[in-house]
Amino acid sequence: MLELKPAMLLLLHGCLAQHMFLSSQRASQVLVRSRRANLEYFEELKPGNVERECVEEICDYEEAGEVFEQPDTTESFWCRYLECGRDWTTLRTRGRINFIRKCITPGKYK
Repeated sequence: MLELKPAMLLLLHGCLAQHMFLSSQRASQVLVRSRRANLEYFEELKPGNVERECVEEICDYEEAGEVFEQPDTTESFWCRYLECGRDWTTLRTRGRINFIRKCITPGKYK
């Protein structure tokens, strides 16, 4: 059987310990998470909200239907929403949010 001297064990421990432990910066990255669209707990259980569903986020016809719940109202809103712009794949910047808000509710925001 191979007998290791105490000095050799200490040296071996030092070499292996570098690979076993992370730096504090790398260890802290485990705790970081990206923000989700839902800012409150159980937000998906709240009734639909045009501001939240279709202005701050990119919505589809189904989400608009959840907000208005009536097919005629949903269709009217959806036509107006599509007329406000064609490029819905871009991120929501403050300027784009303000533009969409004013476009879908023209009399409310001036």
